[in-house]
Amino acid sequence: MVEIRATAHTTASSSHVWAILADHTTTPHWSPMDGCELATPAPGPDPEGLGAVRRQWRGKTVGYDTVTIHQPTHRWGYTHRGLPVRDYHGLVELADTPDGCKITWSVRFTPRYPGTGRLMKRPIADFINGCATGLARHATETAGD
Repeated sequence: MVEIRATAHTTASSSHVWAILADHTTTPHWSPMDGCELATPAPGPDPEGLGAVRRQWRGKTVGYDTVTIHQPTHRWGYTHRGLPVRDYHGLVELADTPDGCKITWSVRFTPRYPGTGRLMKRPIADFINGCATGLARHATETAGD
């Protein structure tokens, strides 16, 4: 199993960060993704909630994230399919700080092919770091909106 963690800080509140994270339409503004759409809305009153499936793409690479944890202003978890890995689980945790919010983005996965964990870790770590820092930057830039 490969584990990756990235952290970032924003002066925005956790509720503002959550509003961005929980809205799939904002994803291209803060992540390395070119686009994101809601492939399957969640059952219940919140279409972005537990069970929602987001279709995301970057160039010709397409992936699907299924929301597995939806705890507003605190935790957002998901599983991912579309990469050559198995059992991919991601978790974004938001923690209030005296001057804003700490974002911790962690993932764990098992390489699909034995011996490829080190090859997969670097690009996924770069991607996750880009997501965490991009989310923090976007939250800071839009906090007054």
